[in-house]
Amino acid sequence: MLRLSFLVLFLILSFTFASYGQACGRGTYTIIFVQKESIKYELFSVTPKGMNWRSQEAKDWVAKNLSFFYEGMKPTDYSVLRFKNINEKADGFLKKYDVDNFEPIVSTNPDAVRIEGKSYEGSISFQTHETLSEPLILKLTSKKYGKFYLFGNFLGGCNRSEILDFTRNSRT
Repeated sequence: MLRLSFLVLFLILSFTFASYGQACGRGTYTIIFVQKESIKYELFSVTPKGMNWRSQEAKDWVAKNLSFFYEGMKPTDYSVLRFKNINEKADGFLKKYDVDNFEPIVSTNPDAVRIEGKSYEGSISFQTHETLSEPLILKLTSKKYGKFYLFGNFLGGCNRSEILDFTRNSRT
């Protein structure tokens, strides 16, 4: 009986060491601004009420209604950020934005469809969850440089960072 127990334990441990786990589980996504002024940010859910952000139905809705964010990209490639001068189209979308028409942002307060805040010491950070890829709109407002919009996955993945330069309308 003791030999059988050791054999079972050996087999279990053999399979356990060959398995793979998550890369990080959680992390932090940081946006660092070249301009060290206070930047206001707003994060918006774009998953329509009643849809799962991973569903084809939700992806089709995003492709139809938010195509101006990702010209030249696949509409499901939410991990790629776009830093474009699309203020007029984005403003038009957000002017009609009604929180009652969208699902809450997955990794936050269960009721949060929109999150807002300000940068501190030239950066903003979001807690991430490795397996999330939920598409979101990030609106950045600077008193000196105006409004800028990003579209992408800000709350998924492991530790990562971006550097944004408002004067060049670019990211690195």
